[in-house]
Amino acid sequence: MKNHTQVYVKNSIEAVKTYCKAFGAEITFEIKNDSGTKYEHC
Repeated sequence: MKNHTQVYVKNSIEAVKTYCKAFGAEITFEIKNDSGTKYEHC
């Protein structure tokens, strides 16, 4: 069983770095906007 969490945050690129460091997570899938400045899904 997998648990997936979803949140909406400003400055998503920096937020994901923080979450990965804080929770020992790693990105296994990501979709950024066309300009590459925000995550649409991660």
